[in-house]
Amino acid sequence: MPASICESAQQADVVFYGEVITATTVEPWVQKVAFRVLRPFKGTRKEQFTGVFTYNAESVYFVAGQRVLVFARAHGRRWSTACSRSALVRRPVAQEIEDLAKCPTPPRSPAISRKPR
Repeated sequence: MPASICESAQQADVVFYGEVITATTVEPWVQKVAFRVLRPFKGTRKEQFTGVFTYNAESVYFVAGQRVLVFARAHGRRWSTACSRSALVRRPVAQEIEDLAKCPTPPRSPAISRKPR
């Protein structure tokens, strides 16, 4: 994992704070997840984000109702949170979100203009 939250955001294709609306296992180690985006930072400007995510011991397994801070990278047609700062939010994240908001605005991510392949 990168040393700073800003480095983490630079390496991710999509970054947001959100709530899991639905999370369905579609095959072993793969989930289709719909999020309500509460605060977008990079890669999405929409109020909702839906994607197919791989998961393993180094990534987040999403459950409906969770509040999460998501740092994801596109891998083909799927997304991954492995080895990222993505985390379940069990406490207020005001400070971390404030720190993330102070990061320099990265160049436009390809994830904004295209869907994962």
